[in-house]
Amino acid sequence: MSTCYRFLWVVFCVWVFGVHCEEVLGALRALNAAYTLELLEAASFLIQCQLMLDDVKAVVRSVCSKRNCLYALLFSRGYLAGENAGVGVAVMFEPCDDPIRDSIELSMELEEVLGFRVNVIPLNIADSVLRYEVFSYSVLAYCRDYMRYLRDKASSIDDYLMFKTSLRGTSACDVVE
Repeated sequence: MSTCYRFLWVVFCVWVFGVHCEEVLGALRALNAAYTLELLEAASFLIQCQLMLDDVKAVVRSVCSKRNCLYALLFSRGYLAGENAGVGVAVMFEPCDDPIRDSIELSMELEEVLGFRVNVIPLNIADSVLRYEVFSYSVLAYCRDYMRYLRDKASSIDDYLMFKTSLRGTSACDVVE
């Protein structure tokens, strides 16, 4: 993948996961004019990625509507891990005995339909930092209970900020011990 494609892939991920279009257009204008032909090819690639994202959202909506999912969020697994590694789905399941089993079953069903690897994170048991990252850098793909989604999002941000504030008064040694 050329430098221009890599740059546009990063811009696309940032755009999809919450940056304003003006910032994306500014980043595109910053590209060197020597990339004009490559930029046109990359723009076509970007449109294909958007169509793929819409397809993935449609599949997630379809599969989650048949299961005990309250809402599902799409995120780039690589964005949370610091690399470009594909797509993940964070799901809040209705109260159940084993959300891990439900997430594995959902993952296998999504992989079968989409034809590529999909990681599913059960938000029911995720820690506050992971929940904050998912809610901050994701796209809502399915939602049966929007008020619950908003409450969970606000609660996750609040929990994370309280956790972050509580660490300010401690040193790194205190955290490890």
